[in-house]
Amino acid sequence: MLLSTKLQMAKILLAAEPAAPNSTQSMFMSVLPLILLFVVMYFLLIRPQKKKQKEVEQMRSELIPGNRIVTIGGFIGKVKKVTENEIYVVFSENSDHVVLRKWSVQSVLDKEEAKEIEKNSKKTLGMAVPEMPEEKVEDFSEELAEIEAEVKAAEVKEVEIEEIKEEPADEWKKGTE
Repeated sequence: MLLSTKLQMAKILLAAEPAAPNSTQSMFMSVLPLILLFVVMYFLLIRPQKKKQKEVEQMRSELIPGNRIVTIGGFIGKVKKVTENEIYVVFSENSDHVVLRKWSVQSVLDKEEAKEIEKNSKKTLGMAVPEMPEEKVEDFSEELAEIEAEVKAAEVKEVEIEEIKEEPADEWKKGTE
């Protein structure tokens, strides 16, 4: 009887042993898709974003006077002076400099783009504003006079309305006394 009990226990133990690796293996297999998803997201999203951020930081640290830049707001200007955290930018030849933070620089234009922009800006700056014909100016002055007359009439009406509103209140106060 002892022998048969020992054999039965050995069979039970042998049958139980494969289950232990099987449960560990099944747990690993259930976690494996999550691990793979994280790895894929790292290589598709996180790593390229960090690489792009390093390139932008390097571009901002390499700014020098004379560079043509595009700000985050879309303004195009020329760098006059660079400090640790700020840059001094001129947006047109006739204007004074503007102080910007380095993080507001979106990109640095290459020489070809800068020349094209400079050429186009000189064209637009040289354009004359067309003058309005004198007959149009007279038409506007007549319209302006009419509008001013209407405004004065409206102000007079407003004053009359306020006087009317005040009168009954005074009479009511006298009647209650």
